[in-house]
Amino acid sequence: MIDVFNGDADGICALLQLRADRPAEHHQLISGVKRDVRLLRHIHPRRGEHVTVLDISLHENYDDLIRILHAGSHVLYIDHHRAGVIPSHENLSTILSTDFETCTSILTSNFLQHRQAAWAIVGAYGDNLTSQAQSLAQQAGIDDKHRAIAQQLSVILNYNSCGDTLEELTITPQKLYCTLATYSSPRAFAAGEKKLWDTLEQACLSDLAAIAGITAHYTSPTAAIYIFPDAYRKASSIYANQLSTRYPQRAHALLSRRHKGDWQVSIRTAAGKSGADQLCQQFPSGGGRATAGGINSLPDQQLDTFIKKFIAFFNEDVNTL
Repeated sequence: MIDVFNGDADGICALLQLRADRPAEHHQLISGVKRDVRLLRHIHPRRGEHVTVLDISLHENYDDLIRILHAGSHVLYIDHHRAGVIPSHENLSTILSTDFETCTSILTSNFLQHRQAAWAIVGAYGDNLTSQAQSLAQQAGIDDKHRAIAQQLSVILNYNSCGDTLEELTITPQKLYCTLATYSSPRAFAAGEKKLWDTLEQACLSDLAAIAGITAHYTSPTAAIYIFPDAYRKASSIYANQLSTRYPQRAHALLSRRHKGDWQVSIRTAAGKSGADQLCQQFPSGGGRATAGGINSLPDQQLDTFIKKFIAFFNEDVNTL
């Protein structure tokens, strides 16, 4: 069995739910940094192999998915990003939705009839779906104290996943998953892995404190742009979520200068709005979902073009490109 999952909170927590409910004695784990979504390229399939794919775009992995299916492998694919053309194949099972009020952890929780809801809550918080996380917590009888633990865990899982390479991360998603999987709940993990929790949390809080005073490069009632130095790139997507909560009427773009001279971009739409993925897909390394998109490597010479497009798009009452 092969489990392929995004290295952020949503991807890890989707897998935690599945394997808590459906244990696998021997399973290969394939993951990467948050923005490494073409993970199926790492699979060398065999006939009869069972592959589970969580929280990475089918559209971005289409060719490798076809290769894996043609080799005779069985694939369960659960995701909430752009799917594109979905292959029709007897060995492919899909749970796909681009509804901006869901995420892979919620889709997985629905699939499992919420038997592992404690982990689903972490994944929902990680994708900034606060009301959905709170609703799941209420249904599962999880109190405010333990809900706060789940919310903070989502932040540090997302922070750990941000980097250009696995070597930049404090701990790889595979190792982090294996550690988390030994615990029955976020609460148990927080109590049993205090040293690891503190290490991840302090690094995250330090970066967030450093960028808290940075002023916006551009603001309007419906859009804002922030530009950060490379040193704080890992915290940009988390800060984007915080800004979305603080200013729900605005779309936000966070640009971080990378040491290569290009830019990493994170976008969050205003509450109830969409189009982040559409805008980002206009650039070669862009993608994401309707309410949260990103560009992995925006060339410096395209910076002005991106800023103009972002301002024009998110200052419109109707999202049209």
